[in-house]
Amino acid sequence: MRLGRLYRDGRGVERDDNLAYQLFRQAVSEDTGPNANVALAEMLVEGRGTARDTQRASALYSQAAARGNAQALQALAKAYARGGWLERDPALASDYAERYAQTLKARARQGDTDAMAALARLYDRDGLLGPQSEQHRHWLMRAAHAGHTGSMGKAGQILLKEGSTEQGLAMLRQSAQAGDVYAMEDLGEALIERAPKRARQWLSTAADRGSANAAATLGRAYLHGSGLGVDKARAAHWLAQASRGGHAGAAAELGRMYLSGDGVEQDPAKGAEYLQAAAERGHNGARADLGELLLTGKGIPADPDRAAALLKTAARSGHTGAARVLGNAYLEGTGLAHDPQQAEQWLTQAAESGHVPSRYRLGYAYLLGENGFTRDVQRGEQLLLSAAKQGHSGAQVALGREYLKGDLLAQNRQQGTELLYQAAQQGHPSARLTLAKAYLWANGLENANQQQALLWLDTVLDDDSQFALETMRQLLTKADDEALANAML
Repeated sequence: MRLGRLYRDGRGVERDDNLAYQLFRQAVSEDTGPNANVALAEMLVEGRGTARDTQRASALYSQAAARGNAQALQALAKAYARGGWLERDPALASDYAERYAQTLKARARQGDTDAMAALARLYDRDGLLGPQSEQHRHWLMRAAHAGHTGSMGKAGQILLKEGSTEQGLAMLRQSAQAGDVYAMEDLGEALIERAPKRARQWLSTAADRGSANAAATLGRAYLHGSGLGVDKARAAHWLAQASRGGHAGAAAELGRMYLSGDGVEQDPAKGAEYLQAAAERGHNGARADLGELLLTGKGIPADPDRAAALLKTAARSGHTGAARVLGNAYLEGTGLAHDPQQAEQWLTQAAESGHVPSRYRLGYAYLLGENGFTRDVQRGEQLLLSAAKQGHSGAQVALGREYLKGDLLAQNRQQGTELLYQAAQQGHPSARLTLAKAYLWANGLENANQQQALLWLDTVLDDDSQFALETMRQLLTKADDEALANAML
């Protein structure tokens, strides 16, 4: 058995899967114990040193499991679970997992910290018997208090989330001091606002030991000024290191820096390279940013087909920004051919995800029946009302004008005035001009100086009171239809 493991793992000898397989076969034939069955079964499942044979592997694991071998019980539990190498059988998977747990509990009662940690994993969210949060926490804390380094870091994170800050930090510190890089990451992140210098030390140490997450945390902290203060040069340094370590988010952040020239010399081509790296690692934000860049061709050659593919991948994964960009591009025919159906599909997705400007664009298109949309006044009004209630000045103006005119929507001067007033308070030029002109016409001063009317309006808006709003209501209510029509021009 020992010789077989040496050749299988290449420890002290040149790796030789064929020889390892033959040695394990011999050990099984000589019935040296369940460990030989497990070793041979592993080779058969992986197809190492021989052809893959899951049926024979299953038989070998079952023989070892019958003798209480923990590795065999765990292997069979995984094999029968979702994504396993045997036909899925939840009942068998659960049975083997429970038996595996019993072997771990027996070892845990004897003080085996690795068994305690294994039990915590077993009951974790993705564990074979999870999620069972109470059991997970129980065994994780037992392992941590018994000195299991990896568990101390995880336990510290749980304690921090539960509000036991000092205890959680102490647990993380103990694990970090024992050399656990993950604990160094978590401790550094937890200390950024509390103790920036110590945070930097732990994160730097973890980054120097190969942690891309720690390097990314440092980069973002310097980029946004979280605890460490803004230092764009250092931010770029650490983000680049994290990106080299495969961190998708860091590559995306750095790509955006190069696109905008934020702290680095502006270089769209380099920005696109980093965004591409992040996109290839599955970062949807990078896919959306790169897609938009390729659509507009700002600083790099435009590539509409590739842009659409990136944006659709991100949008189908739920990225609201990508859906917005696609919807607007298809609506306006900018970068992509005008396509009302595609515009409706993607703007609807963005709107339903809570993107207010998309609700405005979609609502306006429905209300007026523009850009190839079939007019749907009721739906347009609902979308515009939703956007207006969330403070979108364009939606407030569009609805306000329609309520005052009473052409497409039932006339409602009071509501129209309120919406225009809200938009004017935000500085919307069309709303300000409409209200100023309405003031002139309502007072029979249609030929008066418009600049004076705008100055009057600014005084009213600065007052920001119910009295100011009532003044506007009265003016627009007493204005005749001709005055209102001219105010809308």
